Amino acid sequence: MTTLDDREARRLLGWGPRTRAVVDDVEQAQDIVIEKGDLSLAGGLDALRQDLAAALATPLGSDPLNPAFGFDGFRTVAEEADRFILREKLRVAVVNLLKADARVARVDRVLIGAAEIAAAREGRSTAPAPSAFGVVDIEVAFRLRGSSERLRLNIGSILGSG
Repeated sequence: MTTLDDREARRLLGWGPRTRAVVDDVEQAQDIVIEKGDLSLAGGLDALRQDLAAALATPLGSDPLNPAFGFDGFRTVAEEADRFILREKLRVAVVNLLKADARVARVDRVLIGAAEIAAAREGRSTAPAPSAFGVVDIEVAFRLRGSSERLRLNIGSILGSG
């Protein structure tokens, strides 16, 4: 879906310290990566994916230095019992998070749950039943500022099992 070369991707998407999960794939427990005694850097799509995953793993307002940073979906998961409404509220929370990132010009699609992602990849337009989705996987498609490029990222498991 993307044809950006490394230099263009780094210009549009930025760079930062590379992180990795401290315990398996737990997004909420990350540490910086040191390679050969030096800070390892993530750039381009890797930097964007890492930044979005960090934002999705951080409750909105929990960072005292940046209260506008984070994801409002945790409150939704705790408060919403109806699975269909939960999925749609999570979709809105993901769109709001993406719109807050200066690199994102337009959000084209947000898919919530493995069943919904699979249906979209198979070209099926009907949404799976509310009981068929999980709140673990998030895939987004969006356009970057300064580029006509459309990106699709599978952010991965953020909220735990559904």
